[in-house]
Amino acid sequence: MYPYEIRGDLLAAIGGILYGVNDAVAELLVKKYDTQEYIGFTGFFGCLVSIVQVYLFERDEVITFFNGSSDCQELTIILFLASFSLANYISFTGISRFLLISEAALLNLSLLTGDFYAVLFSIFGEQIIPQPLFFVAMTVIISGVFLYETAPTPMVTEISTDSTTLREGSDFASTDDNFISMNMEMTRTKQVGSESVFA
Repeated sequence: MYPYEIRGDLLAAIGGILYGVNDAVAELLVKKYDTQEYIGFTGFFGCLVSIVQVYLFERDEVITFFNGSSDCQELTIILFLASFSLANYISFTGISRFLLISEAALLNLSLLTGDFYAVLFSIFGEQIIPQPLFFVAMTVIISGVFLYETAPTPMVTEISTDSTTLREGSDFASTDDNFISMNMEMTRTKQVGSESVFA
């Protein structure tokens, strides 16, 4: 029925894995270095990648926009681009702050709840019940995150020893240190809980 079903599933799985790796690396960079540096380099390299991408795949659309033959008004396009840029800025800034006080696993779990609510809508709103494997996958995800949260974050111990040195000269040094202190306190609480669970 779907000739590219397997290929699509594989690409979706690879995309999910890469997204998880991206969040884990972002957590390491945010906690070990500086949030401003992370956001700055993300914006810089993201701009370079976008320029190359536009040149390779969207040259005709850009030419159509600048020569005045586009069906959409210039002001509308500019507003859309500005709104998209602002949304991305808010998203990356919020994610960097979230990762500073929490973890990538909790971030990904929070994002997965969007799919869960969509499935609830499809069940109760459209009477479309997903395949049983969906519920198996959701159970495995929640169980994996629960097991992950029973142990402290591996990178907190290293970060706690040099967080003050790494943030010298930062305008947000006191704020970042407060976030680090909160994260370390949460980690100690988790460690005590994990010791009681596995005792």
